[in-house]
Amino acid sequence: MSALPALALPGRPAFSTAALPESTFQLGIFEGLFVHGLQARGAFATELCEAGYDARRPERDYPSRVLKACLEVACRHAHPGLPQTQAMRRLGERFWQGFLRTQLGRLVQATPLGSGPEGLLKRLPRTFNLASSALRIAVHQEGERDWRVEVWERHALPDFAAGVIARVLVLNGVAAQVDVAERSAERFALQVRW
Repeated sequence: MSALPALALPGRPAFSTAALPESTFQLGIFEGLFVHGLQARGAFATELCEAGYDARRPERDYPSRVLKACLEVACRHAHPGLPQTQAMRRLGERFWQGFLRTQLGRLVQATPLGSGPEGLLKRLPRTFNLASSALRIAVHQEGERDWRVEVWERHALPDFAAGVIARVLVLNGVAAQVDVAERSAERFALQVRW
């Protein structure tokens, strides 16, 4: 797939997806969702193994393509009948309940996120990079209580990310609307308003 150009807006970083390496995600992401959160067993666990994640023999980290494949399996098992975009968002919202029970989750929880939703959003790139390598994130304030989060990733998961961000804001006392404003295979943008 050809690389999409970065948005040509003033003050925005110009990341090219052409040379973007594939991100890896730490084991805590997988344990949080599939072991502690969804408690994958039986056919669900078997399909996760086929997609690249075996909870009985975990690896230190996994490429983003494995995370995407495992999330697609989870959509079918945890939210059958829902369109994939809605199922992915729900998985993102549910992610935190299990993730905070992992070692990585406790580290993220202990990291100061800044004051209020603005501080939390400004710290998103640093927070997300605790769990993933090579993930590129840029956060821009576009107005009062109006922010844009842009993510460059070879195997983009915009709806999952929208659910994750919406839930972390709720956990910090802010009921925000998080919408996918743009999407492609390697880049997406979220609009966050409250």
